[in-house]
Order: sequence, then structure tokens, then C-alpha cells
Amino acid sequence: ARAGALVLEGDVSSDEGMDAAYEATIGRFGAVDALINNAALLQNHLFPPSGRVNVLDTSDEDWEKMLRVNVLGTLKVIRRFVRPMIEQRRGSIVNFSTSGTVPQYFRPGSQEQPYMASKAAILSMSIYLAEELKDKNVAVNAVFPGHSEMTGWERVDRARREMGLWTPTSRQVPEHIAPLILFLAAHDTTNGPTGHFIHADEWNVRHGAGTPASWLRENR
Repeated sequence: ARAGALVLEGDVSSDEGMDAAYEATIGRFGAVDALINNAALLQNHLFPPSGRVNVLDTSDEDWEKMLRVNVLGTLKVIRRFVRPMIEQRRGSIVNFSTSGTVPQYFRPGSQEQPYMASKAAILSMSIYLAEELKDKNVAVNAVFPGHSEMTGWERVDRARREMGLWTPTSRQVPEHIAPLILFLAAHDTTNGPTGHFIHADEWNVRHGAGTPASWLRENR
């Protein structure tokens, strides 16, 4: 960890855990300027290794587990960490969603429910929350990362290829999302976007931060 960083482990679905994380953060830094919500269960966490499952083959427990972490967990974190932003009338919240939640990028053949539903909820919540916080000068945006290396990605891709399913031909290093995140974290509603959903790959190209190919591991 870098000098000055505070590294905590916790469960975003736990009120007690998030209370402790918030108190530790305020105790260390005294304020919160930006919140990046990236913690989530992935589809392959529920249905390893490929993550593929028919909606009617999922259980209530599957949905409750996914939504408890991905949606309610995100909301629990926001409820706490937005408070100092409102008090100082300045801040930025960035929520991770996925492009598969909007019509032009729908990919029903991937059969990734309830993950996709949880990320659609995050997108919807972000847009509405942005409107609620606009007069507090707290920006809220959702971001879509490109195809990224992530926990267990090699196993997931291999399993899906063996099933004859589409998989990304390549994956970018996780750092490809950093230019967009740093931009959003540094802006509030007076000088940056709010209520937007932004595709990192498209943003990187438009702002000279590289193409998807330039973020492949072999090209870094």
C-alpha cells in the first residue's frame, strides 16, 4: 500500500462493518471527497466456473445473495460516505455497472442473471441519486469498464469457450479504468458530469488515454 493509504477489509453488506470502515476513514482523513463503489459478487461466484445459468434455474437465495452485496451493499456504503460530501457541499460518487445493462449493448446469450439485474439496479439508482444530490454539489455517475482481467477470468473464459459460448478475444489490464475514475473523482457537479453512464473504452479513446488494444498486458 502507498504511504498515507488506509487499507481495510470488510463486508459491504454489513452495517456494523461499514460503520467501522466509515469511522476509521473519517478518523484518519477527516473528510471524504470521492467514493468509488467497485465491490461486487460476480456471476461466476454463484455459478462457477462459467457463470452461465438459465433464469428459471436460479433460486431466490441466488438473487438475495447477489442483490444483498451488489445493490444493498453499494447503498449502505453510499449512505455513510456521502454525509461528509453533503456537509462540505462537494464530492463525487462513482458506481461500477456494466454495458450489458443498456439496450445497445444487451447480450442475453451470456445468461448472466442475477448479476446483470444487480448492475442494472446500480445504473438506475445512480441516475436517480444524481438528481437528488445535484443541489448538494455531489456528482453521481456510473461507469462501464471494458473487458478486464478480473478475479478468475482465465477460468471463466476457458469454461465458456469449452461450452461454445462467446468470450472476449482479449482482456485489458484493470488499470484501463483509472483515467476515467481519476477524472470523475476530481470533479463535482460544477465542473463535471453527473447522472451519466460512461463507457471507459470510449472515454479513453476520446480523451487520448489509449485504445483497448493499448491496454492489453502485452502492450503495457
